[in-house]
Amino acid sequence: FFIITERRYKGAVNKDSEHLIEGSEFFDRYLNICDKVTAVARSEIESEEVKFSKNNPIYFKSIRSGYINSILDLIAFCSNVRHPVIIRYPGFVAYTASILMLIMRKKYYLEVVTNPYQECCALASKRYRFLCFFIKHISRFVINNSRLSSFVTKHEIQDDLKVNQAKYRHSYSSINLETFFHKNDFVPKINHPQSSEEITILFVGQLEKNFKRLDLAINLVRNNKNFLLKVVGGGKLLNHYKEISKDLYDQVDFLGAIQNRKELSKIYRECDCMVLTSDREGLPRVVIESMSIGLPVFALKVSGVGELLNQECIALNIKDLSIKINQIMMDSTKVEKIISRNLGVAKGFNPQL
Repeated sequence: FFIITERRYKGAVNKDSEHLIEGSEFFDRYLNICDKVTAVARSEIESEEVKFSKNNPIYFKSIRSGYINSILDLIAFCSNVRHPVIIRYPGFVAYTASILMLIMRKKYYLEVVTNPYQECCALASKRYRFLCFFIKHISRFVINNSRLSSFVTKHEIQDDLKVNQAKYRHSYSSINLETFFHKNDFVPKINHPQSSEEITILFVGQLEKNFKRLDLAINLVRNNKNFLLKVVGGGKLLNHYKEISKDLYDQVDFLGAIQNRKELSKIYRECDCMVLTSDREGLPRVVIESMSIGLPVFALKVSGVGELLNQECIALNIKDLSIKINQIMMDSTKVEKIISRNLGVAKGFNPQL
C-alpha cells in the first residue's frame, strides 16, 4: 500500500524516528492487511523511497515542498503507481492526488480524517471563503468516485458532505486509549470538587499551527477571573501564546509537551474540566482521553464533538462557552451526570475502562 498523507516530514527519515511527526506505530493498522507500507508526503529533504523502521516494512517517499513542485511530483507518482493507494483526506496533497487518480482512471481509497469544508473555512480569508464551497463539492465528487472511503465520524462529516452512502461501509477511529493509559491507570475522577469558586481548565494540543486556537482559550480565561488554565503542549507557537498571556501569569500555566503517561494522567486529574477551542477537527482524541479520566469536556462546535458530547457542553462561540462552563460546573448534579455519560462513551474506545 501507498499512503498519501498531508503530514510534512521534517527530515531524513532513514536516520531515526525523531524526524517523524508520527512514529512507526501510526502505520501498524495498515500492516495488518498488507506486507509493506510506503508513506508519500512532503519533506524538507528530498529522498527516494527509503526505509525508516528497522523492525517493520515501513518506507517513505518524499514529495518536494512548494505547490508547483508538489504537483509535478504527484503527477509522476500517480502515473507510475501500480499498487493500491490510500489517500488521507483532506489537504492540498490529498486534493491533488485524488483528482489526478481520477483523471488517470486509477483506483484509490480515501480516509477522511476531518471535514474538508470546515478545514477550508478555518484556513481561508474572507476574500477567498467562496473556495470552501468549491472544496465541498470537489470532496463529495472524489469521495463518491473512490473505490471506498472511510470516515473518523459515524455520520457528522458524511451528512455534511452528503456523500453517497454506498461508498462507505463503516466509520472507524484509530484512537485506542490503551496507547494513552495503561489499563491500571483507569481511575476516573468521580469525586469532583465543587466547593471552590475557581475552576481549573485543561487545554491539550500541539502548538505548531494555530488551528487548535489556544488564543481563544486564553481569552476565555481573561474574561473569567475564576478560571485557571493549564496548557499541555509544545511547538513553535508556544512563545507567542506566552507573550499574549503574560498579563495572566497567575491564571495561565504553560506545562510544555509531556510524554510521560503517568505525569500526564496526574495533570488531567488535577483539573476540573477540559476545553476544546479548535476551529477544525476530525474526531478529537484529546476529548476522548479527557472523558476517560472523568472530566467534563466543553467544546466549540467542530466535527466529531457532536458524536462525543452532550449538546449542553457544545458552544458556538467563546462567550457561549464561558456561560456553559460557569453554569454547569457550579451544578454538582449536572457534573456527575456528564462524568457518568462521558465514561460510558469513552468505554467504546477501550473496554478496559
